[in-house]
Amino acid sequence: MKKGLILIQAGFTALIAISVCHAKQSNIQLTPAPIAYPFFEPGRFDMKLTGDYLSVEGKDANTDISITGGGFDAAFRYSFNAFIAADFDFGLFGYGGKFPGIAFPFYFGGTLWIPVIEGKADLTGLSMPFSVNMELQPIRKPFSLIFFGGPVWTVDSLTIQTPYHAVPFTGGTASASTKFTQDMTVFYSGAQAGIQVGVPLGFLKLAPYYMVTKKSGTATLTFNSGYQNTQSFVGDTTIDLEAFTTTAMGFDMIVVPWNLSIGALIQQADPTKDQEGFKTTMIQLSWHFRGK
Repeated sequence: MKKGLILIQAGFTALIAISVCHAKQSNIQLTPAPIAYPFFEPGRFDMKLTGDYLSVEGKDANTDISITGGGFDAAFRYSFNAFIAADFDFGLFGYGGKFPGIAFPFYFGGTLWIPVIEGKADLTGLSMPFSVNMELQPIRKPFSLIFFGGPVWTVDSLTIQTPYHAVPFTGGTASASTKFTQDMTVFYSGAQAGIQVGVPLGFLKLAPYYMVTKKSGTATLTFNSGYQNTQSFVGDTTIDLEAFTTTAMGFDMIVVPWNLSIGALIQQADPTKDQEGFKTTMIQLSWHFRGK
């Protein structure tokens, strides 16, 4: 197996794992709008706290994953005047599940050993997204209109452990079972821009919105064969992750007396073969806290 092919496989593994927290394939999603509140007023502080549940499933000839997770997202906004505001958003998400196993050959005692996968891998991870937006509000009444945009970052830490054993390339007795460990640290950066409208309907407020995000990044991968005194067939490496663009459009529905929002979202990534066949379920519930 050529080293280039191994790195491609490792990169594919990283991309699929990252899609757990950033999957845009949809197709049942409930989510609040992307900014703290559908309108702002001079000198006011707004905060939004969102709880998340996420499930990703995919099964075809090359992929069979089942992963669930959850976490929170917090957004803070301060309005400088009736037209300009700034917001900061950060989140923390954890997830785990099953993933196709992966293990690399290694050298031991001058012999090349070939891995034999014994089952699916266990995947665990943490994801920390951050974003900063400037907001412009040209219209406040009778409905609100906000344009927003700014930089975004995401840091992910992933571990994939695959049960396996190894056999000598020249034939002979198999090794004892162990786990091949693949650790990844992934950093994405990019920018987002969008528009949101606030429509008052009595005790309800509707907030349709549209947002575009573009990201690219790098993944640092380290490998551990699970055996002592082995020489890895492929070393630790850093790979570039191809830039991608996602769009999100939907609406938020806020119950004004309770400051509680439940929205619906349709979200789609630029189609690629690697992203086909994933079923993503996301449920989010958001509370709004409005300052004076």
